[in-house]
Amino acid sequence: MEQLRQIVADISMTKHGTIRSCTDLPDYSGITIPEYYWDTSVYGKATEEEPVDCPNPLVNKVILTSFVA
Repeated sequence: MEQLRQIVADISMTKHGTIRSCTDLPDYSGITIPEYYWDTSVYGKATEEEPVDCPNPLVNKVILTSFVA
């Protein structure tokens, strides 16, 4: 909670600072994302481990987006 208070205090002191909150999922269809092969380029011959006892999700999909100009 202290970190959130600090963020709001910093933005309130900035003339053009804003905090925006949207409840819809963002549309990223116009953004091209370069494709990286992290499994072979950085980590060698890594394999992905998936948990066998993982519970099912309880809520809808959430996308967090941050932007710093």
